[in-house]
Amino acid sequence: MKFTVIKKEGTARRGVFETVHGTVQTPAFMNVATCGAIKGAVSSYDLKDIHCQVQLCNTYHLHLRPGDELVKEFGGLHKFTGWDGPILTDSGGFQVFSLAGLRKIKEEGVTFQSHLDGSRHFIGPEESMDIQQKLGSDICMAFDVCSPYPCDYNTAKINMERTHRWAERCKKHHTKEDQALFGIVQDVFLTKHYRKIYDAEDAVRLQKALEQERIEAEKERVRAERRASNPDGITANTSKKKLEKQQRDQEQAAKAAAAKEYAARKGIVEEVAQEENAPLSGVSERPFCKGRNYDPDRYAPKSMEE
Repeated sequence: MKFTVIKKEGTARRGVFETVHGTVQTPAFMNVATCGAIKGAVSSYDLKDIHCQVQLCNTYHLHLRPGDELVKEFGGLHKFTGWDGPILTDSGGFQVFSLAGLRKIKEEGVTFQSHLDGSRHFIGPEESMDIQQKLGSDICMAFDVCSPYPCDYNTAKINMERTHRWAERCKKHHTKEDQALFGIVQDVFLTKHYRKIYDAEDAVRLQKALEQERIEAEKERVRAERRASNPDGITANTSKKKLEKQQRDQEQAAKAAAAKEYAARKGIVEEVAQEENAPLSGVSERPFCKGRNYDPDRYAPKSMEE
């Protein structure tokens, strides 16, 4: 068995599923042949002419009539039905659990009465695998617990956990190498009672979130007021070193401002600027000659005549 994804677009995907009896282009419509045949005047041979890809047969009904042993003697569902394409068999779980007054569920499996003659039967994960392997389908399904509609939360939880345990037993018991085993994805519609509970819980969570936002906004407003009333940030908990540092910074800032004001009054600012922009010497590239003109012959040896 092999499944290949050809293309994805959003949450949708286009794939090819290869089986022993043919290839299925997914997504695909699956024809329902409950007891091995399509209801009405359409035969398995007609399905080929209309390009059907895969057929579904029901484990529960075929087990009761004509029987999985008889189908096995005929060579499996493909020869029994005349359909040589891929076949999927469901686990029989839905049909068994739809017999509400005729079945009893335990951890081992389900005991039920046949809707045909009232005879008692038992199907568990292992029995479901045995029946589907005898039917010879290309794809078999794990035996699962079908939750009712509507369903309360506790029942849905119990059924889902039991389905997982049964799936592990199905995988352990399944031995047919050319037959794929698919699991069941559980889904339920909860009762109105539980929907009201969940809606109430959502309302409480929303109220808490809004209250938390209001508290954070109030904290930010208080912090802003404190910053406005005390820009220096000095409080009763401010350390002595921090206070001394702030005082020194203020004194230095005050001295710098006073010096700047005094220099502006005396015109010192312009003179300082001119001095800073003046060249260091006659040759600006020789800063060590500051204060005198550069004389290239200063250190040259003097002649005897001089």
